[in-house]
Amino acid sequence: MIVILERFLNKAHLTMKMTQTLDNKVRILLLENEPNQIRAYTDNIQLKCGLGIEVEPVATVEEAKKRIDSNGSSYYSLVIIDQRVDDSLTGSDLAVYLRSKGETGSGKNGIRYRSPIIIASGSPIRDIQERLLSQKIIDVNYWQKGSDWVALIKDVNQLLNRELLQRLDSALSAVIFSSFLEQKQDRIDGLKHLSQEVIKLYNGIKEQYDLFVKPDTTPDAIMEKYVETVKSIGKCLWPLLSKVQENASALVDMLEGEDKKYLSLVVDGADNAEKLLDAAYSRFELLEECTYTVLFLDDQQENRTLLQRALQGREFNYHGKKIKFKVVSAATHEEAVSYLQVNDVDFFLTDMKMPNVTGIEVLDMVGKKGDDGRYTPHSQFKLPSGRAALYTTLTSTEDERKAEELGVPYLHKPMDPNNLQKKICDLIEQNP
Repeated sequence: MIVILERFLNKAHLTMKMTQTLDNKVRILLLENEPNQIRAYTDNIQLKCGLGIEVEPVATVEEAKKRIDSNGSSYYSLVIIDQRVDDSLTGSDLAVYLRSKGETGSGKNGIRYRSPIIIASGSPIRDIQERLLSQKIIDVNYWQKGSDWVALIKDVNQLLNRELLQRLDSALSAVIFSSFLEQKQDRIDGLKHLSQEVIKLYNGIKEQYDLFVKPDTTPDAIMEKYVETVKSIGKCLWPLLSKVQENASALVDMLEGEDKKYLSLVVDGADNAEKLLDAAYSRFELLEECTYTVLFLDDQQENRTLLQRALQGREFNYHGKKIKFKVVSAATHEEAVSYLQVNDVDFFLTDMKMPNVTGIEVLDMVGKKGDDGRYTPHSQFKLPSGRAALYTTLTSTEDERKAEELGVPYLHKPMDPNNLQKKICDLIEQNP
């Protein structure tokens, strides 16, 4: 474990620079102005590298610069440049710009774009290489236009695969910042153990992939192994990463100074790692479609409408699933209790303060805290254990104590729809 920790702590300087928020897409920026060529690139890349890849074409070098500068260096996983697309500037001019220092999308100075670049040229590639070498730029790939697409596709796959694993390395190096926390308490010790488990599992799965890939391994075999590796990483790490975020977020307000800074890095790293894995699943369209039924109890019609708008009719990619929500609203606790007795529900969300009853009292009618510490519904209710929460603006020390006695978490209104979706999905996944 010490060797593993050292390996990831050595990547700390990369993590400190990873300030831009990632999302769950794999994008390629394509500098090309011929419609037929754009279609050929898009079709070949999506069919042979992943149907979920978004290919974003631009027609000029200046437009490409603007996209990179405005979206940030982490937005695109790969840039493909046609050398002669622009009358005033060449593709190699864009490569020089991208590898130069300047203000990045995060508002700080650094290399504008660190991810892979491919230059496609109909003229001899050696001339472009020599020009870039004269400016000390060597980390660029090339494709001779007019040659077989197989060579380009092989490079695109290799570069995208490598880029994901490098970004995961960087994101997970932030998770291990929990090892720097100096305060001694059980929750911090638990977070440290959880973080180390994440790194250990990831390192083991990645090592198996590295051992498999040899110079004589065929591209098809590599891709098959890579997809298998992505699935294994997601299955093993997603539940742990959610717990890391939950535990670290709960500790942030309790700590100060460097410890608070380290915890923020842990949260960001775990969040970025989750999004990177979602992007990999989206690339290969590995997402499993499913629908979760959420029962929401609130006496206010306005609140019921707002929650329905926040959840229903929106697709949400989460941990290898494409999730839709079906929201069932109840205005009284009698309606909610009756519904739970007859219908299968994936998650129960209740307001706190209602006429004649509180959310705590309703939850007490439906279940109690089980021996495993989870909220456990009584046998007559069709709700799995651990899948209930209070959703309210009202909190008190006494209410929080009662909720803890029931094993039920608080979700604070108002919550951003994406955060609410993720929190519900976290609690469902953690309580299968």
